[in-house]
Amino acid sequence: MSAWRTEPGPVHTLILALLLVAGCPPSQGTDTGDTGSTDTGHTGDTSATDTSATDTGDTADSGDTGDTADTGTAPLPGNWDFEDWSTSNPPPGFTRDPADGYWSVVEYTGALQGDAAARLELADSGGDWTLSATDVVSVEPATTSVFHAWVDDDTPNVDANPQLEGFTGSTSTGTIQGTLSVSSTPGFRELTVDWTNPASGASDTLRPSLLLVQQNPTASSLTTDAWAITGPADIDVTDGQVDADTFLVAGTPGQTMDARASLDDQGVLYASTNWADQGSDHLLFVWVNKPDPGATVAPPWGKSGQVAAPRTGGGLLVMIQEESTKACEWRRYDPVASAWVTDAQGATCLSTGDGPRFEGSVHLAGTFANGHAVDLPPVLALSVGPWATDDGGGLKAEYQQPPGNGDGTVDASETAIFPRADLLAGRLVPHTP
Repeated sequence: MSAWRTEPGPVHTLILALLLVAGCPPSQGTDTGDTGSTDTGHTGDTSATDTSATDTGDTADSGDTGDTADTGTAPLPGNWDFEDWSTSNPPPGFTRDPADGYWSVVEYTGALQGDAAARLELADSGGDWTLSATDVVSVEPATTSVFHAWVDDDTPNVDANPQLEGFTGSTSTGTIQGTLSVSSTPGFRELTVDWTNPASGASDTLRPSLLLVQQNPTASSLTTDAWAITGPADIDVTDGQVDADTFLVAGTPGQTMDARASLDDQGVLYASTNWADQGSDHLLFVWVNKPDPGATVAPPWGKSGQVAAPRTGGGLLVMIQEESTKACEWRRYDPVASAWVTDAQGATCLSTGDGPRFEGSVHLAGTFANGHAVDLPPVLALSVGPWATDDGGGLKAEYQQPPGNGDGTVDASETAIFPRADLLAGRLVPHTP
């Protein structure tokens, strides 16, 4: 469980495209296009006069021509690593039980995270098998921890069940199983199991494992990747400051616009970017699933240009802050109505104070997955950039992050794509027991 502090504030649609339209840094130069006209595309922008302040902090990255910035490929601290297959199968840090010839664990390049996953191949004998981590995580009394495992069980002959075993010292305190997965649809999906530690008599450590249940005595296989255990995360979306339990997803702090994000166990997304200033409104787009590479939509608030459309079965959100009034909101793109709407669940954003961060949160699972975090697509895409604050203002393309090709459109190839596993808040770091 995560402690999210969301004191009352404007409720805004955080577009799930994390295209953060952040204010232009000092090197952006003078913006003379804002004449102070009333913006009828949103509320609160009635006096957006540009005082021509010079922005010198946002430098364009001329080395990126718009290729997909998949910055989420390397496993982050707190994830069990299926990358090293140099000495053993299963890889170092894992054991299989029973350790006989009826099943094997091999390297597989169809990974969700990084370059490799674990392919569990079972012979035709039938039975149950377990793949276990050897490392553990430390847990505190009176807390809840969640084991997250992603599996691709694309055959109907084998199912998987996530497990957590508790220990006090070296003594087992029991094992809790999650819900047995039953799926024949190709693609990774998330499995979870919760461990609630009591206030007294609590376990000291937890060890994760994956139980395989063969439904038919037929040769079959299953792929797994991106294991992690999360504990409590404390993120404050009301103070305008960088939260340690979040991850840099775009840009270079202090040199360009940047964006940070993380997800809690219930599927609530936290996002932040630079405070809107210097004649720019900031837009942070978040796509649930990868964006559509062949379609675009107009941005909200009457801004000019285009952004990549959501895929069928995915979604798109944006979190926006106006430069002059600091008013902010979240909006969701409704593909049926072809319009930006304000129905994102649990949407909050910070419109008071003086930054330096523009931040907010939104319930992604409630907005796109009927409240079930495990049913969200396995990846998110993000982008952030500054738009001129005047009516019809366009993207200041030299400052968007990840960098684009300068044409004023945020293409699918100009987004940062991350497995959801890389954005989990409160991840506990494995260690040798």
